[in-house]
Amino acid sequence: MRLFNITAWLLCAFHGLLAVELTDFKLAVSMLTPQLSKDATVTFPWDPRWEELQVRGSSPRISPNYSLVVEAAIESDVETTVKVANLFNIPFLAKSGGHGWTKSLNNLPHGIQINMRKLNTTTFREGGKTATVGGGTMQYEITRSLFALGKYAGEFEPLAHRFRRCVSVAGPLLGGGHSLLQNQYGYAVDGLVSARVVVASGETIEASRTKNTDLFWALQGAGHNFGILTSLEVKVYDIPSDWTVYSLIYSTEKIEALFTLINKFEDPYFDRSTKLALTGVFVRIPAVDPNNPVVAYTVAYEGSEAEAEPYAARFKALEPISTTVYTDVNYVELYTVTGNNLSSQACTQNENILGAGVSLPAWDIQGVRKAFAIFAEITADPRFNSSITLLENYGMQGLGALVGWRQ
Repeated sequence: MRLFNITAWLLCAFHGLLAVELTDFKLAVSMLTPQLSKDATVTFPWDPRWEELQVRGSSPRISPNYSLVVEAAIESDVETTVKVANLFNIPFLAKSGGHGWTKSLNNLPHGIQINMRKLNTTTFREGGKTATVGGGTMQYEITRSLFALGKYAGEFEPLAHRFRRCVSVAGPLLGGGHSLLQNQYGYAVDGLVSARVVVASGETIEASRTKNTDLFWALQGAGHNFGILTSLEVKVYDIPSDWTVYSLIYSTEKIEALFTLINKFEDPYFDRSTKLALTGVFVRIPAVDPNNPVVAYTVAYEGSEAEAEPYAARFKALEPISTTVYTDVNYVELYTVTGNNLSSQACTQNENILGAGVSLPAWDIQGVRKAFAIFAEITADPRFNSSITLLENYGMQGLGALVGWRQ
């Protein structure tokens, strides 16, 4: 009875619909604070750090109506906060990277933010095949920690939201998690070995393929809805080589030819290396074209320039406006070379970010042309001229082979 068991773990989302009496909230705080660890922090709206803790990638458009922030320092802080919140019928929301942008996040009257950022550890486990990652760890933190050991958790470099380094580890993983390395190692969630999950009761449950298997199965499908992950055990891999990256810029006239070529790389009969990733954006670059958007495209290959060139040559043959080649790019540098480091446009916060995505088996060439025209019209307005449209083709042929039941 898989569904029956899962129901018992669901977080009580309906709490957010109920008003909280001020007297109850004060009593809840007085009960909560003494039970927290010495390194946990409780912040109120009148405290100096309050505004800092409200900032999100999508704020101020998305601004949950918190009345309290609890910065959890250890797992028991999360447990205690959930238990007290349940006791007084107070809604709560866990926050790590802060890149959720759905309007439903605003439906949190007088709620508690459970801030996970202090749970930001990365521990390489004995044996060399997995690492334990805290539930508040960010992408750049796990990358730096593992890179120093010659390792990466390849699944945890999600590019699907163009936030790259500035998102958390847990958030994208629970949504599946596209990445530059998905063709080699699968989606981010395929690298999940086990997780410690604070469920609706405030208890912590360990979920894996051998313990609480129904919950583990649920985390792999709709994981954000079943609890708060305080830590994750994930697969790690030896870094085999540096990268070669080709950065190309195409004018609007090249759209049909470019996307016809990209579609060929997605053909299941095309001999595409699992080490190849294709990404790009519609973007305005006034220095390149002051009047029209362009397509900035990246051909990234985990290997030498000699290995990458046969693939890149087909894109260079389309005569882009410019081509820049970066060789011997290590995994940390890859963020900067591809324009996805912490100082990139995509990692700015408090700028009302809004986005939506769609997955397609192939690009509809006429549809791409129409989308480009719409993008050009919208971004001609100065209010929206820093917008981008993501174009992501990481390769899919390895995903089904790694997980037999996936179609």
